[in-house]
Amino acid sequence: METAIDLGGVRVHVLHEGNFSLDPGAAFGLVPIPVWSRVAKLNSHQRISMTAMIAVVEKDDHFIMIDSGVGDGYDDKFASLFEVDQAPGFKKKLLDVTGGKGIDMIIHTHLHFDHSGGSFSTDPVFSGSMILTQDDELYNMENPDDLSKASYRMPSDISGRMKLIHGTAHLRGFIEVIRTGGHTSGHEAVIIKGSSGELICPGDLFPTSFNLRPTFITAIDHYPLDTLRFKKVFIRRAIRNQSYMLFNHDIVNTVTRIKGEETKPLLDLVA
Repeated sequence: METAIDLGGVRVHVLHEGNFSLDPGAAFGLVPIPVWSRVAKLNSHQRISMTAMIAVVEKDDHFIMIDSGVGDGYDDKFASLFEVDQAPGFKKKLLDVTGGKGIDMIIHTHLHFDHSGGSFSTDPVFSGSMILTQDDELYNMENPDDLSKASYRMPSDISGRMKLIHGTAHLRGFIEVIRTGGHTSGHEAVIIKGSSGELICPGDLFPTSFNLRPTFITAIDHYPLDTLRFKKVFIRRAIRNQSYMLFNHDIVNTVTRIKGEETKPLLDLVA
C-alpha cells in the first residue's frame, strides 16, 4: 500500500494515515450493488472501509503534503460513526521521511474531514505548515450547506496559516493545482511534475480505482457533470503522459498508471 515514486528530481512518499468507513451509497452513487460488490464488502455495520493515503513530496530538502487525512481531535461519537482507525506510527513515518523537519506546506484538494484533519492538529509535525486551498473551498467549510455540514469539521483558528488560491496556479515550479469543482465547488487536483514523470493527485474525483470509470461518481459530489468532465480530462492526460495517479481512498491500488481509452480506462498494474 505504501510506496515511494521517483519522478526525476522530485520524490513522492505515499503513506498510510489511517482508515475510516463510509456508507456504500455515498461512495458508489448510482452504481448498482452487483457491480460495486465485486470490489468492496460490507462490514457488520453495513459500511465499507476506506483508507486515507497521503502523498509527501520531497524536493531540495523541502516537504509538501497533499491532503492530511482524518487526523485527530474528534470526539467519540465522530470516531464511532466513521469507525476511524488511525495507522500506528504515521507521524513517526512523517518525521522519518522529513528527517525530523516536519511539513513545510499542505495543499488540499478540498477540506472535507478525511482530507484536512491533520492540517488543523496542534501536533508539531503539522502546526508550522502553511495551508493552501481554493478560496471557494474555504468558503464552503466556513458556510456549509445542509447537505455538506457532516463533511466539514471547522477548526478553531486557521487564519494565520491559510493561503488561498483562486483557480489554476503553479507553485514552486513543479506543482500545478487545477480547480475542478465537481466533488465540491472548490475542489482542485494537484499534479506533481519531475524531469521524468508526473503524479496526478485527483482528490475525490477518483477516490478509488473503482471510480476510474468516468460515470462512476460518488453520490456526495455536488456538481457531478463537472466531475465527469474533469475525470475525462485527467484520464486522457494520464494515458497520454503515462502519468501515475493516486487513489487516496483505495485500500489495494494506491498508485498506478492508466491505459486503455477515455471511455474504458484500465489500471496499468505493471507500473
